[in-house]
Amino acid sequence: MSSFEEGSAPSTLYDMAHGLTGARAMASLMAERHPERSDLLNRFVEGLDDAQKEFIRKVRPELYRQT
Repeated sequence: MSSFEEGSAPSTLYDMAHGLTGARAMASLMAERHPERSDLLNRFVEGLDDAQKEFIRKVRPELYRQT
């Protein structure tokens, strides 16, 4: 959250991807431990996957160009 503080350096793409990876891993573990909430948690993981892909497409479009 320090990226939102005035005068701080913005997070790198790597830092953001790393944070999303941790969030997905935690949600996946929670889904396994709490089957009654697994549908919601699995949808959350899918949403994080989609958000990360869209973010990377905008920041690094060359990775998604078709040759």
